[in-house]
Amino acid sequence: MEEYLSSSEAFAKALKGLQTSPSDKIRLANEAWRRQDVVLPHKQEFLLEWLCSTLVKAATPSKNPKDTSSSTITDLAHWDLFKDMLTRITHSRKLHRKYGYVAHSRHAPGHDNHTIEAQAPGVLLRVPVVPMFTALVQKLCPTPVTTTPAKSKKNNKNAEASKPSATATTITSPPTDTPSAPVLESASICFNLLSGPLMTEWFQPTLEQYTPLVQTTLEALIEMTQDSSKIDARTQEIMMDFAHIILDRFKRLVVIQPNQKKVFGLVAGKMFEALVRARVAIRSIPGTLQEDCQKAIGAILRTGLFHQEHLQEYTAGYVAGDEKSIQSYQKQLFEQIAAMSNSTHSTAVLDVLPVLVQYFVEESRRKQRSMANSGFERGLESAREIEFSFFKIIYMLAKRQLPNLTDERSESSIDHIANIMDAHNKLLSTILDLNMYQPSNNEAADQYVFMSTSFESIYSCLTTAQTLNNWRSWMIDF
Repeated sequence: MEEYLSSSEAFAKALKGLQTSPSDKIRLANEAWRRQDVVLPHKQEFLLEWLCSTLVKAATPSKNPKDTSSSTITDLAHWDLFKDMLTRITHSRKLHRKYGYVAHSRHAPGHDNHTIEAQAPGVLLRVPVVPMFTALVQKLCPTPVTTTPAKSKKNNKNAEASKPSATATTITSPPTDTPSAPVLESASICFNLLSGPLMTEWFQPTLEQYTPLVQTTLEALIEMTQDSSKIDARTQEIMMDFAHIILDRFKRLVVIQPNQKKVFGLVAGKMFEALVRARVAIRSIPGTLQEDCQKAIGAILRTGLFHQEHLQEYTAGYVAGDEKSIQSYQKQLFEQIAAMSNSTHSTAVLDVLPVLVQYFVEESRRKQRSMANSGFERGLESAREIEFSFFKIIYMLAKRQLPNLTDERSESSIDHIANIMDAHNKLLSTILDLNMYQPSNNEAADQYVFMSTSFESIYSCLTTAQTLNNWRSWMIDF
């Protein structure tokens, strides 16, 4: 090992060459980083860039079956070195801001006698590091596997011509090479340091770079709550902390985006299902971070979906009972809700509907107050009509889930009705809590008819629930 530390040329060759094993490379990098007597040109910057490049390469899928570099992404030694680098550089920058200059003799607390070099505040990170965090979290998620029926070896061409084409099937396999709790903890600390105010010159990921990480994080949270999950309690706890950091930073990124239509398309599009499912899933994960993660998800939904300048567009062209009649791009949200309502994730989307109404109305009221403070009074009546129209759209989407007497009689049916009734109860409670039901003379008849019809639907649902309950009692007695 010493011969590689004797010159910068030998050191670089050992780190970047194929002759040195990955385990020897990380040991060599650790030695060079920690030892004061190893003097190399731009040592900190070189080592940092090498380490990040190594982890990013490990995060990139390789077509070579003999390539084992992907295992580096879950190696504790690599993440611990990255954590040590960021901790020391962050401390150096803090001192630099306070004193204007960091002497070579200054010591960093918690780092034995390792000095912080004066050039540390100027170290730059040129490697985009978000993908390596994404790849690490991805290790907690099931792996999609596409399979196709095997082709006959005999008369393959004739067989293919005479038979229908084989259809590929996508299944999922359990997570492999799952990162340990210490690895996730080190990665979480690294991400937190990178996201701090001292590293903003380094770490300014774009919305496009951040999105895969958030999507993967949400999928990991969902996976942890599955009955088939083998993720232990300690790993769950650390992942919740990691997820909170990621979601909180993403929330801040969403807030400062100038193109709110783009943000809406992202949150209401491919991310919506994961946000809604994760919001419900994490309730079953014990720990103090459950509420923090839920708040972060809620903030992303609120900020991403309900920008104050575009609230009135939600109901543009709406024809009662048909959300497809809406002419604005916001109809994408209602389409997503409708699609999830008809899927196996209907419980999760029903749970979020009252919250969406609450967010919409609260943002509408905030806008009204802001305009009033600025001297621009907007008609309260018009704003309340838009709020109630949004409620009607959401309520009609929930109403489609109401069962009838022909539904299957089973325990799952009873649970499903309970979820539906709970969602309707919360929606109606939202009207009371936010004082929404204040129809004007022009709208009084319409709103009264809508509410009366809604109560009739709920009564019908209660009748169905009673029928199913009687069936359950009969089955127990039988």
